[in-house]
Amino acid sequence: MRASRKGTTWMGALLCFAVIAANVSWASASSLVGKWATSEAFGNVVDAGTGATLRSAYNGEAYHFRKDGTFTYVLVASGTLITGVYTERGEYKVKDNRLYVNPKTKDWAPNPTHGGQQPAYKNRPALPDDARKFEFTFHGNNSVTLLELKTKIKTTLHRGQ
Repeated sequence: MRASRKGTTWMGALLCFAVIAANVSWASASSLVGKWATSEAFGNVVDAGTGATLRSAYNGEAYHFRKDGTFTYVLVASGTLITGVYTERGEYKVKDNRLYVNPKTKDWAPNPTHGGQQPAYKNRPALPDDARKFEFTFHGNNSVTLLELKTKIKTTLHRGQ
């Protein structure tokens, strides 16, 4: 009889843990729905001869995760290598604390005043290598850190309006 109670208690605890884990996974997935963004300033691009500021160097990233499993990603950058707007649209999935984004199409709109960049394109089919995997960690309700598993780059995003 005692063995039966221990077995029942252990099974009850296991079932309770499974329900909690399932709820955490579900809550994390639903908590990602919405708009998330970050902006980082790097400094200024200056004229090498005069030292005069030509423009600010920055980038900003934003994700919009929808309830239907689709997303839009936008990167706006102004710097010495690229200056323009890059956009991806596709599907995402969440399992536990992993986020899988699978872009379907992508756009690139370079700033015409910044020469030497790839020409603009719109609705270009994404490549299989464009898919990315992240681990995510919430910091309260309004901040999440994404760790891209391939590059090990961390990005902290804040909930938007």
